[in-house]
Amino acid sequence: MRVVIAEAGVEYRIASDRQIRTPEDAAKTAEETRNSDTECMTVLCLDTKRGMRSADIVTNGLMDASLVHPREVFRTAISNNSSAIILVHNHPSGDPQPSSEDIRITKQLVDAGAITRGNRRARYE
Repeated sequence: MRVVIAEAGVEYRIASDRQIRTPEDAAKTAEETRNSDTECMTVLCLDTKRGMRSADIVTNGLMDASLVHPREVFRTAISNNSSAIILVHNHPSGDPQPSSEDIRITKQLVDAGAITRGNRRARYE
């Protein structure tokens, strides 16, 4: 099975016939989006055995910013009946250092994820 992500008329083919066990597996799965000219946030939706259910770009931003809201991330996860999700975010500049906005939205997404799981407190790693 293959998953196709469409972004601004460009198609990325992402292999979905394997399990995602490490950060490297996730990065390799969405490697095609690395060369995008704009920042984008991709949600990899996984089943209970960490196999790919879907991969969806939930936001496509500007050259140096991508606006994302937990609503879009978790709508995708819930509609795909995901057991777990992995978020993949590119930096067209090539600089992997997270911006203050990256850190803020990450905390916001962790908090929203805790609510969807019924947890009262989020845990930041």
